[in-house]
Amino acid sequence: MADWRKLICKINQQHKQSSFTRMNVLQQESYESELIHIQTEVAQQIRLQQELNKLPQRQKEALYLVFYQELSYQQITKIMQLQYQTVRDLVHKALKTLREKLRSATFSWHMMLVLAFSLPAFLVFKL
Repeated sequence: MADWRKLICKINQQHKQSSFTRMNVLQQESYESELIHIQTEVAQQIRLQQELNKLPQRQKEALYLVFYQELSYQQITKIMQLQYQTVRDLVHKALKTLREKLRSATFSWHMMLVLAFSLPAFLVFKL
């Protein structure tokens, strides 16, 4: 009878150890995938910043006013002293250019917008 108890205790202990080991492996994988996600996001932020800085000055200014300052096109027309349609065209062309430059399997358009709004203006927009 005592041998059975020892055997059951040993099996239970091995089961606990293997469960603990599996849990550690899962936590390690989770940590590693989070680290990869962070590294990918940083690389995307850098790439976004580079592409934003390549835009013509007026397009950068229009994007900055629309997305960072959250101004309406009407307000921007007064600030930039441009026609309403010209401001819309500047924003449209800038977004189209960014979309084309940043189109890849690892950089989604949605991610670009999230990153653009999460970065401080002084990092993204060099006016």
